[in-house]
Amino acid sequence: MSLAGGHRDERHKLAMVAAWAIAIAYLLAARGVRNFFPLSVFDMYQGRSPDVASRVLVVIDASGEAAEITAFDAFSCAPAWPKLDDVRHCAHHDQGRVEYVARDLQVHFDAHVTSDASGMEGARLVWRTWKLEDRPGPPAIDDCEIAVCRVRRRAP
Repeated sequence: MSLAGGHRDERHKLAMVAAWAIAIAYLLAARGVRNFFPLSVFDMYQGRSPDVASRVLVVIDASGEAAEITAFDAFSCAPAWPKLDDVRHCAHHDQGRVEYVARDLQVHFDAHVTSDASGMEGARLVWRTWKLEDRPGPPAIDDCEIAVCRVRRRAP
């Protein structure tokens, strides 16, 4: 073995030790600070997902069909101007809510409230909660009424 070859092996070993030391230092630092860029322990992959999911939907009275609020372009409701995130009276009010989704739906709803209910169909705004239990079949559904409305579907 030449002197140059032995020197190369030694540099390779030092590089490997340095790489492992950096990786271990990163892991220790990430554990210490949890989620502070550029260090992260990626908590989103560690926890168990919630047992419920929920969403504000429009349920058509005549058919029972549920649809997204964005599928409609006019709302006339009682109470006249419901707040879609005010679901404290619902059984699962504190679970499954995604704040930015509720906020975006409220913006759409507010932009399409009307007092003219002509040509509209009856519907209910509901806070629908799906119970994601570990069992066969579709998830159980719990609807909590937010408002009684007349709605008009958005033109295709």
